[in-house]
Amino acid sequence: MRHGVAGQDAGEQGEHLVEPLLATVGAKLADEPSELLAMLRSMLSRPEAAHEVRAFMTRPQRQAADAIDGDDAELRAGLVGALTIGTVVARYLLRLDGVRDAPPERIVELLRPCVQALVDGEPDETGDGR
Repeated sequence: MRHGVAGQDAGEQGEHLVEPLLATVGAKLADEPSELLAMLRSMLSRPEAAHEVRAFMTRPQRQAADAIDGDDAELRAGLVGALTIGTVVARYLLRLDGVRDAPPERIVELLRPCVQALVDGEPDETGDGR
């Protein structure tokens, strides 16, 4: 559960989590994260490298999950991590058109609503858990 800040509503608290997360993504996009990329390249063929990547991501994911409200906080924090690592892979390893050459600020701007929605959580409008 999120450990709220007194005097702030959930949206304000979510912003305090989203901005540092996006700053981290922006930093990884501005300067090639060579150590992380080496781990990502090798994890496909070496199980121990996959363990290293998982360990690298565990602490920030747990910190994010602790700061997110809701029963599915761990899932939502994991999806934020997946967006982060997927964006890094798309830019540096796959070199996908658009992502490869986009300014980091623009990528962060486009990711902001996705990350904000994951942090805030969306209400279950169907009432049946879907």
